[in-house]
Amino acid sequence: MPGIVKVGMTTRMPNSRKDDLFTTGVPKPFELEALFLFENMAEAEKRAHQALGKYHYGKEFFKVDVATAVKAIEGGDIPFVRL
Repeated sequence: MPGIVKVGMTTRMPNSRKDDLFTTGVPKPFELEALFLFENMAEAEKRAHQALGKYHYGKEFFKVDVATAVKAIEGGDIPFVRL
């Protein structure tokens, strides 16, 4: 979905989760643009959502470009590895 980014966490394989989302209400398939591994996934997700608050589009979706979303995720001050 051009211009819409989903920022969320999963304990499953990311591509499996992406495929599940397409079948449960996301109108178009989307690409996995970035993947991170955090010590505390729930806190990292919370901080990213807070940083992206002004772009909130509904649930875990944000009307923002990928680069801005990635900066918000990386700026949460929680140790991570970008895969």
